[in-house]
Amino acid sequence: MDKVQELNRLVRARCPIIAINSAESQRVMDSIIDMVVLEATRSGKAHKQLFVWTVSRGLFRVLTQAEKIDGVQYFTGGSVLIREPHPNVNVEAFNVLQLIIKQDTPDGVYILKDMHHYLSNPAVLRALRDAAEILIQQRKTIILLSPHIDVPTEARKDVTVLEWPLPNAEEVAQIIQTFVEENNVTNRLNGDMETLILNLQGLTAIEADQVLAKSVIAHGQLDERCVEYVNEAKAEIMKASSGFSFYPPNDRDQVGGLDDLQEWLLLAGQANTLEARAFGIKPVRGVLVAGMPGCGKTLTAKALGRMWKTPVFILKFGALMGSLVGQTENQTLDAFKTIRAAGRCIVIMDEVEKALGASNGGERDGNTSSRMDGIILTEMEDCAESGAFFYATANEPWILRPEFVRRFSEKFFVDVPGLDDRISIFEIHIRKGKHNPEDFDLEALAEAAQNLTGSEIEEVVQQALRRAFNAHREVTDADFIAVAQETIPLLDSWSEKIGKIQDWATRAKPASSKPSKSSPLQVEQVGGRALEM
Repeated sequence: MDKVQELNRLVRARCPIIAINSAESQRVMDSIIDMVVLEATRSGKAHKQLFVWTVSRGLFRVLTQAEKIDGVQYFTGGSVLIREPHPNVNVEAFNVLQLIIKQDTPDGVYILKDMHHYLSNPAVLRALRDAAEILIQQRKTIILLSPHIDVPTEARKDVTVLEWPLPNAEEVAQIIQTFVEENNVTNRLNGDMETLILNLQGLTAIEADQVLAKSVIAHGQLDERCVEYVNEAKAEIMKASSGFSFYPPNDRDQVGGLDDLQEWLLLAGQANTLEARAFGIKPVRGVLVAGMPGCGKTLTAKALGRMWKTPVFILKFGALMGSLVGQTENQTLDAFKTIRAAGRCIVIMDEVEKALGASNGGERDGNTSSRMDGIILTEMEDCAESGAFFYATANEPWILRPEFVRRFSEKFFVDVPGLDDRISIFEIHIRKGKHNPEDFDLEALAEAAQNLTGSEIEEVVQQALRRAFNAHREVTDADFIAVAQETIPLLDSWSEKIGKIQDWATRAKPASSKPSKSSPLQVEQVGGRALEM
């Protein structure tokens, strides 16, 4: 239900006090004025009288363009009813509540801004509760409008709280259109318009307008480069929580292999479009990618930001842990509230089993960790609805709780790269090393790097380049092959975990269509059993 309609119903139902949480004071004010005008039109009755109070201006009346002054003029300003020359914040807040009760204004709507600062004062809180009892009979409504209002326990039965949403896709599209028309801007977004609309969700109307202005000032027109400024704005939002680090999209994030995983992510991105939503498709919640370290799990997540043109944030579980009672839970709640505020984004949960693995004896603090786990499971569902996509990686997925695994739309298993994938990885890293891959026998290099992970192949390339550089000569195939053969695969140290990962892999999709035939991790489903290849 639309929040304006919900607010209108609460006012019509004579709810005496309504608290609205929103940092967009003017946008909420515009919505309330629209509500008052539309309700008068619907009912055929006179407009409700609308008043605003701030500690700096006092209490004044707001008149809409639909109201006549002296039967002739239309007026949009405000007339001050009471103002103290040097307001005392506590006394002023107390006085305005008393004035509202005494004032003869049936059907009056009073908007009190930033009242949350004063609710810790016992006299103000008592006056507010008194008003709640009296205003029902007087047909008046008080709206407490603040960026964040935490209603004291003793007043929660008297106050109805509304969370005012940030601009939705339709409103964001209108913001862009208004900006272009009012500033006579050249619009070259073309196919990137939808991407920009989705990415701007999570920002306030003013923040969205500022992002557009920065982009136009920098580039002289509105085009796909505007997404860079959206990422910066969302990074600022995430700075409010110490639990995140921002990872800017980087053209150097290239993934060799893992074609099935990358294809699935591409389709998942298409499912998170406005057209897909209109078709009835729900946003994809996320993906769990598991396998041994160094096989490209996290690199794929970082490259996803460039693929989707969406900001990437890394959730730091360690930063959520606190030493005081309740601190961990509160910091976890704040972190996910920040994710919801950011709207469309990618959240990487790296090596998630270290934070959310099943309890094992005294290895974890059962009480605190269990409560944190419960919060994360609940909040992931809500954040997915706001546009967040969770990309979790795990080296030991078998210890993850089943209820956590079920939160993801799909599970993938990443094996050590096969021959074709190793060729792609060598090609990428040789090019990054400022050499032409066509000058080398990539298949021979890939054969020599059997059972090496992607990160190990990257190190092979770098070490071979260092050897050639130190010898003052060009690097050759022999350099790469020698280093690859000298490298002891990380896979050798995984012997005790091979059975566990094999068992888990039977319940996940392979990330690559061309797995390594020599990998001891390879399994095949035959008649419901996992057979070693």
